[in-house]
Amino acid sequence: MPKGLHTISIDRLIILLIFSLYSPYLIAQSETGAADFAVVKDIQISGNRKTRARVILREMDVSIGDTIRVEDIGQILERNKKYIFNTSLFQEAHINVTNWSTSNHEMTLDIKVVEDLYIYPIPIFSLADRNFNVWWKQYNRSLERVNYGMRFYNFNSTGNQDRLKVVAQFGFQKKYELAYNRPNFNKSQTLGINNIIRYSSLKEVNYATIDDVQEFIKDEESSLFQTFLVKSELTYRPSINQYHTISFSYARHQVGNLIAEDLNPDYFLASRSDQKYFEFEYTFVNDQRDFRTYAERGSYQKFSLRKTGLGLFDDVNLFQIEAIYAKYFSLHPKWSIEAFSKARVGLNRDKPPFFNYKAFGYNQNVIRGYELYVIDAIDFGYIKTSLRFELLNSKLSLGKAMPIRGFKMMPIRFMLTFNNDIGYANDPFYSSNNELSNQLLWGGGIGIDMILYNDYVFQIEYSSNQLSEKGLFLKLKFPF
Repeated sequence: MPKGLHTISIDRLIILLIFSLYSPYLIAQSETGAADFAVVKDIQISGNRKTRARVILREMDVSIGDTIRVEDIGQILERNKKYIFNTSLFQEAHINVTNWSTSNHEMTLDIKVVEDLYIYPIPIFSLADRNFNVWWKQYNRSLERVNYGMRFYNFNSTGNQDRLKVVAQFGFQKKYELAYNRPNFNKSQTLGINNIIRYSSLKEVNYATIDDVQEFIKDEESSLFQTFLVKSELTYRPSINQYHTISFSYARHQVGNLIAEDLNPDYFLASRSDQKYFEFEYTFVNDQRDFRTYAERGSYQKFSLRKTGLGLFDDVNLFQIEAIYAKYFSLHPKWSIEAFSKARVGLNRDKPPFFNYKAFGYNQNVIRGYELYVIDAIDFGYIKTSLRFELLNSKLSLGKAMPIRGFKMMPIRFMLTFNNDIGYANDPFYSSNNELSNQLLWGGGIGIDMILYNDYVFQIEYSSNQLSEKGLFLKLKFPF
């Protein structure tokens, strides 16, 4: 036999020998592997009387045709239940496996939801001050510092998770607002729009900050401050948890001559009584939290770049970057930790108008124990931590007392919190009359968080600060 043919035969013989030795193992692995996977043949949705099915499917990271390891099914279903729940469209959301075929390794996902109430005509009775504690302690619970009127919300106008808001408010602050948000106007549901138009006026204005407290002036006869805002946003959502937003707005503010010329010439700078500007902002969000309202696992990152004043008017020139990082740890079924940090830096260091110079004490930027103070600054940063223990997790049946079907069962939770905050605000321009800026601040204490319907968080906190001040503070925590 030719030498070449003899060599080829030996090679083949070696290959066949190796295959014969390992083939039982390979066949067993193939059969076991097939049994360890299931294919999503169909996804069925029920209970969505208003919400379109495609909106629910957009929130999921599993779709028809996906192959899933059997051991991962429970974890995947739980994760997607939270994704659906985080839309705030539903009171309840459940996902189960049905029609499981062991021979074909196929299954159907059955999604059942209970829709929330989407239309809310809500009477307005709100406090004009920064928080409840300021109104209660500094202004003696004055009813003159109350807003009243009507808000109309439709949180799912066309079933596409689009939100319509109409506001007519009177009292301390007059405000008229129209806003519409559509988060998914294209076929792939990656692009969204948000448009706002707002007018407001005030008869009482915070014209300065002295001793870290707001100073006000009031005119019973006429408005001291007026503002007009038009804003449009475009959102790009490439994945379930990530958002890119570009916004463009125009604002005009007018203040009384008494403030601009006499009480605080720096209110708009150069004794101006009128301020107008265009603003551009880019924001990126990466939201990996388990629940948006009250997270216990995951993380949240936000970065924004904001340019106020685009050169068309010589009124404002601010260039700021802002970042948020929050991390949530579950230590035990009843114990968890929240660590929240935020920082803002002014990239241009020119003196800004007093009106545009806000830091601690506004919105959610509060160091616990300093709720009664405001701290103005061009740069600031803080870290807020809470160790939380679950005292109660239950559902309360309201029965016939609640006529709305989706609200008859009220999920309710009580969390005991141990809080610790530190922060710093850099004020190179207006600190002469204020002592809390340009120093490290500490505050903390204990509190009770009450979570109702998985959406509303009420907080009662007993806090102290480095000034040895102590107090009981009531808050409403808004999701971010």
